[in-house]
Amino acid sequence: MNIVYSKLTRPAFIPSISEGIKLDLTKLMPHVISAIQDFGHDSVMLSVYDLTYGELLSSYGKQVTEDRKSVKQSFGFKNDTTVFLDSGGLESIKLHGRLLWNDPLDVYAFQEMAKADVWVILDHPTQPRVQVEENKRRIRETIEFARTINKIHDFSVPLAAVAHGHDQESLIECAKELARLEKVQIVAIPAREPFGTSMETKLLTLFKIRAAINEIDQDKHIHILGSARMKLWPFYVLGGVSTIDATDWLAYKANPENLSWDRHPKIVNAFCDCKVCKRFPGKTVEEICSMGPVFRLQHNLALTKLITDRIRKQLTSGNLRDYARKFNPKLYTNLMKYVPNL
Repeated sequence: MNIVYSKLTRPAFIPSISEGIKLDLTKLMPHVISAIQDFGHDSVMLSVYDLTYGELLSSYGKQVTEDRKSVKQSFGFKNDTTVFLDSGGLESIKLHGRLLWNDPLDVYAFQEMAKADVWVILDHPTQPRVQVEENKRRIRETIEFARTINKIHDFSVPLAAVAHGHDQESLIECAKELARLEKVQIVAIPAREPFGTSMETKLLTLFKIRAAINEIDQDKHIHILGSARMKLWPFYVLGGVSTIDATDWLAYKANPENLSWDRHPKIVNAFCDCKVCKRFPGKTVEEICSMGPVFRLQHNLALTKLITDRIRKQLTSGNLRDYARKFNPKLYTNLMKYVPNL
């Protein structure tokens, strides 16, 4: 097991950096990098897609391919920062309507050069408005990609594989297939899948996936891709999730009252007890964030760190179930109808 990953404090929120948020990061990048490290987050998520094709982030990728720097050196991350390097299959599908790579070995080669701490195998994401047969083909392709990498990889760096499904059953089965691969140590589940289902159904699917993976190997981790909904984080952890990532912290304001991400021009007239807001007694989140984008980034990261620290504390003390109930009473009540021993 990779030493840096093994030291990652879990459960953890992993700030994800992506140009897919449609925000000009040119002037913000130095502040983004420093804020992640200054506010206690010891991990970050990047993608091969952005480092290869991104207007800004490709300049960091060139330092990997041309200057032979590690991804940590190119960005200036500390050595003990756990860097997850996603393939960027979803960005490719969204922006180009297809995968830009036909071979998972191409992505793997970049990840190897970048010397990241967790490598996410190339996947072919399913989509809600795609024919079922096409989504089934993508699921099969995702599993084959993972099998290809599993054959050539050693155990020096953890591999993550992304499960996809066009419905609950296919998502569970895909996750089980990936968990059976010896070298895959993390199974990633997209927060948006299964498509067209309620949040209760998505969480119940997650609980079933965790139970199925436990029958294969209890030491395998689960990662949730793209979930900034902080109200769900205690439930994810109850479902056996180790890590969660999202990009919302880059573009929006974290509202401490309802734990949502509010977009401009919505005003957040709430007070916050995060590390950043405590420096400005009497000022609301809106007032602090209006001081500039750097303060917004810092507030967002400080609040997500505060929430994950509380979840860890409740998990350690054995009170996470009660904490989840207070965190989101309605969701907890609905889940109890189906999982009384939650």
